[in-house]
Amino acid sequence: MLLISLPIYIGIILVNIKITFQDLFKIVAIAELIFFIPMIIKIIWFYFFDKEYILNDLINFYPLSALSLFDYKHVEPFLIYPLQILNFFELFYSFFLAYGISKVIKIDIQRGMKIVLSTYIPTIILWVVFVTFLSLNAT
Repeated sequence: MLLISLPIYIGIILVNIKITFQDLFKIVAIAELIFFIPMIIKIIWFYFFDKEYILNDLINFYPLSALSLFDYKHVEPFLIYPLQILNFFELFYSFFLAYGISKVIKIDIQRGMKIVLSTYIPTIILWVVFVTFLSLNAT
């Protein structure tokens, strides 16, 4: 949560908007609860629907992600994480961050979305590049 809060806070400071780091951290902490939904879906999926699975099936399953459009066995290993990150929950998370920021600093949602697009999205892209780089070097 700190790795998300810090770049957003820096971006907000750079556009000269007043918000405390504590308030922003609370928004990010609440928004992180969104990522429990895919975990719950995963548990339900493997408990009720797909009872015959191996560990790789469990690891590589991410509901409503771009990876779910492909059979992970035919995807290059370094592409699995980027395809998992492209998902509905990341989109919902971004909108929730924008909404929370806009409510706390009393701006319209469009300006909140601009803040998220200019801070969170580049941060997540750098993170995905970093993880992809590590996975390429690990193989």
